[in-house]
Amino acid sequence: MYLMSVMLKMLCMCIQHTCMHIHTHD
Repeated sequence: MYLMSVMLKMLCMCIQHTCMHIHTHD
């Protein structure tokens, strides 16, 4: 359960980071 939570958190951070890059690039 804990591992899944950590992975989800990292995934969320990655998505936010990518979204930020896309928005700034635009």
